[in-house]
Amino acid sequence: MRIVGVDPGKISGVALRIDDEMLGSEEAKTLSSLWHLLHAYYPDVLVVEEFVGGFRWRSRNANDPIKAIGVCELYANLSGIKLVKSNPSKLQTRKQRPRGMSLHEWSAQVHALGYKEK
Repeated sequence: MRIVGVDPGKISGVALRIDDEMLGSEEAKTLSSLWHLLHAYYPDVLVVEEFVGGFRWRSRNANDPIKAIGVCELYANLSGIKLVKSNPSKLQTRKQRPRGMSLHEWSAQVHALGYKEK
């Protein structure tokens, strides 16, 4: 099963997991590049970090994750695949980011690895 995790934002992290193996991750710096990565990874399941309002809601960049989530929702809908919203902090407290990996890629990998089939 191909599972793609997404950390949505102005720069979105996108990670590909096939079965139990993490194959890699990248950063999408535009909504268009996010769309193209989703097509390239061709997921069976798309796990997207949910946007939670709070102090970030008032910042000028608050719309960036909302737009990226919209791109993911549109992709999932048009592709007929399952979209799962993931809690933004449920898994990150138990793992440490590898040296040299961007925060966006790491977060996307954490969400991809956290998905369990039901």
